[in-house]
Amino acid sequence: MREENRNKILITVDSMRSDSIRYMKNVKKLAEEASRFKRAYSNGPFTPFSFPSIFNLNYEPLTDPPRLQSPTIVEELKGKGYNTMAVVASNPYISSLVGYERGFNRYEDYLTGDSGVPRTISRWIDKGPSILTDMKNMWKWYFKDNITSAQGGMVAVEDALDDIEQSTEPFFLWLHLMDTHYPYTPPRKRTEFSIRKIIQLNRFRKEYRLKRPEDHDLLTRLKMLYRDCIRWTDECLGNFFSRLKEKEIWDETDIVLTADHGEGFYEHGFLGHPAQLYEEVVRIPLIIKHPGIERSKGLVELRDLSSFLAPSPPEHDLQLRKKTIPLRGAHAGGRSCMVGDVNLINRPDKLRYSIYGFVTEHYKFIYDEEDPTVELYDLKNDTEERDDISSSEENVVNKFKSRLENRTVN
Repeated sequence: MREENRNKILITVDSMRSDSIRYMKNVKKLAEEASRFKRAYSNGPFTPFSFPSIFNLNYEPLTDPPRLQSPTIVEELKGKGYNTMAVVASNPYISSLVGYERGFNRYEDYLTGDSGVPRTISRWIDKGPSILTDMKNMWKWYFKDNITSAQGGMVAVEDALDDIEQSTEPFFLWLHLMDTHYPYTPPRKRTEFSIRKIIQLNRFRKEYRLKRPEDHDLLTRLKMLYRDCIRWTDECLGNFFSRLKEKEIWDETDIVLTADHGEGFYEHGFLGHPAQLYEEVVRIPLIIKHPGIERSKGLVELRDLSSFLAPSPPEHDLQLRKKTIPLRGAHAGGRSCMVGDVNLINRPDKLRYSIYGFVTEHYKFIYDEEDPTVELYDLKNDTEERDDISSSEENVVNKFKSRLENRTVN
């Protein structure tokens, strides 16, 4: 197959930490055969910041709103004769609600199907006693067999394989999985936890998202539950890879596997991925399967993928074209998706862009202009970002501040 006609598959896994690969035997095998980039970064801690970086050419995270804009890489691929397909496991931030179907011949986001419980009833239940919410979740997660259930990852994989089987042209497929996103609900046969315990741990994750719990045992068990979700995701992807090989299209297909952001477990006082720019939420896994790509210890970011996914990539060298990666977060009330009663899916202009950062081979710089506060970490000697050295390294801080004021990256 000619270079410009190679099939392309983009696999994105929601909320997957960069260190997750150690628990994924199938993904680990792919990493050994392909190229793994150990210092890859998302440009922000939320889904709306990540995917414009991938799909929009020349996306600048420090200035552009986090909304998909035309033209996209998908539109370019379609214009070059690719059959463009997407199977996106029920995430409204990357759905047809915000234009992500643009350029796809087939786009499945599952948002119009049966989610398990009618929305009006679901809202009524959530206002009642917690036992009603628990019963609703039990039904949705473990007694349904659709994209919102514990089987969601395999549902998405099977749909993606059906699309590939029906394609008679070189194709671009985007597969997005939600199985590692909260709530953590691995299939019952893939975890030691009972349904009752899974519900308890997810309630704990919700209640202690931004406050430190006293029960460290629950935190340990929550990490174990998340790892079970990681292993289940690996099983789904292992099935996907095996079927591609059975169809004899593996060798002529480029694959990119990455995440939109990571997930915190109280490394810096929070669970999940709130408006923070620490390594656990912005550092992500990245594996690229392509004969012309070599693995690198240098910095790469999601913005680099747009040139690689293009129909005729100008280069396949992802070796440190940028020495500095820009980061951005946003305060939005208590949740990343809402400002008061305004849903940011439809009004991203309402986001308050007040958390900015840069990461280099040596440093992580974070500036929160709402407080305002400055943090600086030596990533070479302090990989866990425990020691803020901003007060002792004023010259370095001032250089980053100057870049931020001038909106310059490199």
